[in-house]
Amino acid sequence: MFGGLVQLVVELLPHHVHHLPHHHQDHHHHHGHQPPAAVDPHRLFSPTLAYFMPPLKAWCDWLLYHSSVWNPPPPALEYCSLQGRADTWRSVAELATIMRGFGAPDVTLTEASTAGGGGGSLDMVPLKLTEDAFLRGYEPLLPAHATVTYAALNSHTGRACDWARVTRLQTCLCQFLCGVDPPVLRLQKTDQGDVLVSIVDTSPPDTPTAARLSFSASDVEVEDSLSESDASEVEEDMEVETAEDDTPLASTVKLLTHRKKVLERKQRQQRKLQSLLEGSVTLEMEVRPRYLVPDTNCFIEHLDVVQALVNSAPYTVMVPLVVLNELDGLSRDAAVAKYGSVGHAVRVREGAAAALHYLRDTKPQSLKCVTSQGSVLSSTTFTAEIDMLDATNDDKILSCCVHFCSDTTQRRPIRAGVRRLYREVVLLTEDRNLRVKAHARDVPVRDLLDFAHWAGVR
Repeated sequence: MFGGLVQLVVELLPHHVHHLPHHHQDHHHHHGHQPPAAVDPHRLFSPTLAYFMPPLKAWCDWLLYHSSVWNPPPPALEYCSLQGRADTWRSVAELATIMRGFGAPDVTLTEASTAGGGGGSLDMVPLKLTEDAFLRGYEPLLPAHATVTYAALNSHTGRACDWARVTRLQTCLCQFLCGVDPPVLRLQKTDQGDVLVSIVDTSPPDTPTAARLSFSASDVEVEDSLSESDASEVEEDMEVETAEDDTPLASTVKLLTHRKKVLERKQRQQRKLQSLLEGSVTLEMEVRPRYLVPDTNCFIEHLDVVQALVNSAPYTVMVPLVVLNELDGLSRDAAVAKYGSVGHAVRVREGAAAALHYLRDTKPQSLKCVTSQGSVLSSTTFTAEIDMLDATNDDKILSCCVHFCSDTTQRRPIRAGVRRLYREVVLLTEDRNLRVKAHARDVPVRDLLDFAHWAGVR
């Protein structure tokens, strides 16, 4: 997947980047190509290329912080099964050479840790990259999300995000992959200039010995799935065969016989697994939104969208008391250490204060407060409730949603291996951990902006 993505981006880059570095522009003008007109002339990438840059940046984030998993790269033996013997690392080297030619950004960017101060200038704003928001809370990428990129207040947000991705790709491909131990890329001087080349050996084995090693490796992989009793039987068979004639033809026959027995045992295991799966139940859920439960960040970052949903006739927005308490606390004191900069903390405090004012003073009819036990309150003045033991704030928000899920759906008959559930509540959050918990409890969950777009309120 990573190799295919890199190859596609390498093919798109020459013709889908606006304001290329000068030496790249001269090269493409020589061949008569002109960059296509962008929908947004301020963006660095065309819409086509901009679609593929976020996943590529997420891949590079993983490479940066998990070199112990993938480095050294898999041996050449594993590349032989790829159709066309695609060389992923050669494509990575080509992409690294292109990224190296981009040079410095034409917008002002700074980075600051989310755990400490820095980046707090009031003329700088944090950039919210879509891939970081989507993967927020994903444990393998937590180190990559420990820093926040800030851009100048007067810069174009889309272009600043494009440059932030380019900067991360430059760090990973042009610096990290050359300095990691063992190195993956190295700088090589040519007549056309300096280029980055791959030093990973991906040449396929061409000897009978190597081919046999590949065959044996697949056998080992299959044997791992066998039970202990089956594995012991295979070992006994191998011991008996070893005592026989060891001519080249006999060795080949023994190897094929051994593989036949292994595959037969694997088929028996698969049949057992299939018989167990036949008793499983498929879940189908029909969602007809009536009650909407936004989390705290929805009120702070997108109060206008929440207000638009409140004013939409079909929906009733339910505000958990824990959200009201969080907004009250943040409106009094948003810790700088938590948000990484003074500017960010100020924006959170002001957003929480504005949301609290709207909830307590406006009092729209289609907005209700609810406890974690599902009890609807007539006022937002009282925020105390019976505390749930060992429950986090996310658990309390989810508990509110669960109480709006009809218990009768759990007792609906199962027909043709399918249980159908009906839900009238939707949890609105961007928090990845909370979304996972909601899925586990059969609670519908969506991103606020996605739901608002679906509902036609923005």
